[in-house]
Order: sequence, then C-alpha cells, then structure tokens
Amino acid sequence: MEIINYVEVKGLYGFYDYSISCATGEHVKILTGPNGYGKTTLLQMMNHLLGADFWYFYTIPFISFELQLANGQRFELKRRKSTEEIDVRQAS
Repeated sequence: MEIINYVEVKGLYGFYDYSISCATGEHVKILTGPNGYGKTTLLQMMNHLLGADFWYFYTIPFISFELQLANGQRFELKRRKSTEEIDVRQAS
C-alpha cells in the first residue's frame, strides 16, 4: 500500500487548482465540495498514476499533476501546450 504525502493538480478542467497535504500519521483525508469540482477525477488521477495507466491523462484537461509518496518518490506529469503530449517524470 502506497502512502500519499502530497498531491497537487493545476488547471483541472481549465479552472481548478488543488493542493492537498497529508500530514504524517493521518489515516483519513476527506474531500468535500460541490458536484463537478473534480473530487472523483482527482482520485482517479492518483489511481491511474500509481497503476501506471497513463492513457487516462489524455482524456482529461489539466496543466500539471504532482504526487509525492511517504517513501520519497515523486511523480510529476505536465501537459505540453503545443502538442498535447504529456511529460512524465519520476524522482526519488
């Protein structure tokens, strides 16, 4: 099981920027908000990234997505404006 320390998305659906930090030791984080604000999409982004299912990221509009795990791994995805390609970078 992967423990997530931090997740950030910018430009989700062209409107939303979210940064969510999970303090060490927290076991539950609750996402709330109105319908259509990207809660489910954010969870799906995390799931598809950790499952290495990168095709999903071509189906939704976003500018960048970052995920940091408790073990020090960091993943960063950025959409290129000119080509719509997505750059994936992993650092530890």
